[in-house]
Parts: sequence; structure tokens; C-alpha cells
Amino acid sequence: MCYNIQFKGEAREITDFHFFQTMLPDEWTATPTAEKYAKYDATATNGKEVIYIELKGRDLLLNEERIKEGAYIDCGKADYLATLPAKAAIIQFFHKNNITYVWNVAEKDTWKKEKRLLRKNNETDEKVLKDVYVLPFEDKNARYNVDLTDYCNIFHSKWAELSENNTTN
Repeated sequence: MCYNIQFKGEAREITDFHFFQTMLPDEWTATPTAEKYAKYDATATNGKEVIYIELKGRDLLLNEERIKEGAYIDCGKADYLATLPAKAAIIQFFHKNNITYVWNVAEKDTWKKEKRLLRKNNETDEKVLKDVYVLPFEDKNARYNVDLTDYCNIFHSKWAELSENNTTN
């Protein structure tokens, strides 16, 4: 069985969207972005307002050092979200700690900017310096009511399913 990196990325997006849907109150509905390289992952609406969402599943254990360091988002991504005609948010799932953080993009001017050595893109391990916003791990951004205990099982199941369905002999 071939586990293509592309399918790994798709599985992560499907899994992240699943958990995003579980976060929403009943009056809200979510729609994943249909474009392959869109600059946001989903929208949510309650019929009156729309929120653009960037989703990130992080395979990290949040310890004291990482919490001091902060989360990060590519400056270009956050700056683009800030130009959209409605509210925007960045949501990161930390399944190893069973905690989710939500940051309001309208607050980006308060976030520290720095350069970090990160993967060039999702298809490579090559690293490059990127301009990022450092997102603070503050209580106001934490969401403890999202149960991520099944995150890994769903992710690996989707990854295997995508790989099996797209493997040619």
C-alpha cells in the first residue's frame, strides 16, 4: 500500500474539518473550501454572518517550552484572511493535549512577527525561513470542550482510505 504525502495532507484536512464541525453550535453550519490550494479551509455561517476559517491539526505535545514559544501561522495566510469581507479565525487542534485554540484574525496586529525555519510546503521536508505570526497560548483562545481523543484514529483511517482508493496497480 502506498502512503502518498498528498493523501496524508488530505486526510489531515478531512480530520480537522470533522472536529471543526463538532465545535459549532447547532445554529451554525460549516462548508469546506472546494479549491485545492485555497487560502482558507472552511467557512461557517449562521445565516446572518460568515466566518472564514484556517484549520491546522498539530501533531505536537504542548509542554511549557512550546507554550512559551507560541503557535505560529504564515504571515501571508493571516494577512490574506484579514482582507476578507467577514470575520476570520485560525483554529489549531492539539490532539496530544486534547485542547483546541481559536485565534481571531482581527487581533493579528497584537501578534509578534518573527522568522522561523519551517518546511517549505506540505510535500517536502526541505526547510526555509518563513515570516510567521506567533499566536499566544492564552486562556481566552483555549477551547476545552472539543473532544480530540479519536483524532489519530480518524486521521489514520482517512489516510489509509484515500491511499487505498487512489492506488493503481
